[in-house]
Amino acid sequence: MDSQYNHVGFEECKKLRYLNLHDIYENIHISKLLNTFLYDKHFCLVFEYYRGGVLKVPYMINEQFRLQIVRKVACQLLTALIYIKHMAVIHTDLKLENILFVTENSYELRVIDFGNAIGLDDVKYYAESFEIQSLLYRAPEVLLGLPFGYEIDMWSFGCILCEIWIGYPIFQSDTKSGMIKEMERLLGPLPSSLYKNAKNFAWYLNRNDDGLKDWPVGANKET
Repeated sequence: MDSQYNHVGFEECKKLRYLNLHDIYENIHISKLLNTFLYDKHFCLVFEYYRGGVLKVPYMINEQFRLQIVRKVACQLLTALIYIKHMAVIHTDLKLENILFVTENSYELRVIDFGNAIGLDDVKYYAESFEIQSLLYRAPEVLLGLPFGYEIDMWSFGCILCEIWIGYPIFQSDTKSGMIKEMERLLGPLPSSLYKNAKNFAWYLNRNDDGLKDWPVGANKET
């Protein structure tokens, strides 16, 4: 880890040691931190090796088998999320790239990368000044600048399951405003009360006859 990001490594180390310490049965499907060391001013973390690699499911396999995979992944991810919620931690960066298979021939998985994980007591600081969650998996309340909690991990969880099933991200845009528009296109208009209380997109309140919102000139701007 680059020395300028050592503080991120320290935080991840602290969170994982806390989570690993209380996982007495080692069955909650999160990565296990084995050791840490400094090398040429770089803070290094040593993890178990998960040879199965990143979670990828070929879309061309038959639906029945793909559904079995979705179920196995869902059960394990929920086990991990229930545990970290019990420990008052929010992962904040769940996505396919942060889920690894333990071996090549099984669907046992581990949730990795707790570098952005935060404690529930710290939410107020992040809500004000720090951008969290990868854009394609970002919850509406984070996009809008509203108070958030454990639920944002559940939103990412749902996006992951949909992506496994359909073969591509369910919401796709490279801007925050575009993500809101995609959510409304698929799920219908979000309640106006959300926008009235939001730090972002407060200007975005009028709806067309088709139920989608009017997008003013420059709608690809982020606020």
